[in-house]
Parts: sequence; structure tokens; C-alpha cells
Amino acid sequence: LLQWEFPTKTTFFLAVGVLACVLIIQNKYYPATIQPGHSSEKTIARVLSYTCIFPIATATIAVIQRISEYGITPSRFTALASCIFLCIITILNCIPKIILSKYVAIIFCAILTVSLVGPFSETNITRNVWLKNIEKTLVSEGYTAYPLSEKDTKKFFSDLWDKDGRKASIV
Repeated sequence: LLQWEFPTKTTFFLAVGVLACVLIIQNKYYPATIQPGHSSEKTIARVLSYTCIFPIATATIAVIQRISEYGITPSRFTALASCIFLCIITILNCIPKIILSKYVAIIFCAILTVSLVGPFSETNITRNVWLKNIEKTLVSEGYTAYPLSEKDTKKFFSDLWDKDGRKASIV
């Protein structure tokens, strides 16, 4: 699964669409699920809760694959947080004794808080990754004294642009 080639956003939006459709259909069957006894509607609702697992897992794998190949960006971090939220909701949806509506807002607020505040926030993670990449590039170019002087900074950027075959216009 980790070696599949996924389109950029198609898998994620397909998984969200499937989950939304299943939740809408399950809402129709919700009164049947809380009634005692066995019925076909209860079986349909139970089967629908398991059909969400594959698209959500596929979307999560696609996002993780993008992050491992191209690095983390704010949009990939948001997509990963959304996939984690959807995975938790899907797993809770498969447990028959849990009323999902009680936990959706709590889980959403918890993931939102973790991804916006503290050491695991989107800005901290992306900033740290970018700074490490810049430092690694500086070391590979032979710069060891920090911070760089204005002259060294201009030379560093000019060398990078020259390696790319472009002309640098640094004022």
C-alpha cells in the first residue's frame, strides 16, 4: 500500500465524500439501531459503518506518503490531522454501544487544539522542519558560522540559483 501512486487530492476528497454519504445514510437507519431485536436495517447500518474503513485508511496512507516523499507543509499537516480525526470517528462508528454524536465535537476540539497550540502545532512543526533543511543546506555548502553576514548570504543564494541554472537578483 505504501508504494501506490495516489493522485494529489483525489483520494482524500473521495474518502471524505464516502464518509459523509455513509454517515447520512446511517442517520436514516439510526432509530433502527437503538431498538431491541434484530432487523435488516440494523444490519445495513452495521455494514455501512465498516465500509468507511478502507477509504479513510487509503486517504491516511496517501497523506503520509506525500509527507514522506515531499516533506511537511501546512496543507499536508491539516490533511493529516483531518485523516486522524476521520479515522477516530470511523473506529468509534464501528463500536455498536457508542453514540457517536456525543464524541465528535470533543474529538474535533482536541485535535484542533493539539494542531494549533503547543509543540505539535502546525506552525512549530513546519518551521522546525524548514529550519533544519536550511541548516543542512548551509552545512553542505560549507557555511558553519551563524548568523551569516550579508555578503555570505548573497553569495549563498547566488550559488544556489547558479546551481539551478537561474540568475539571482539579490539586492
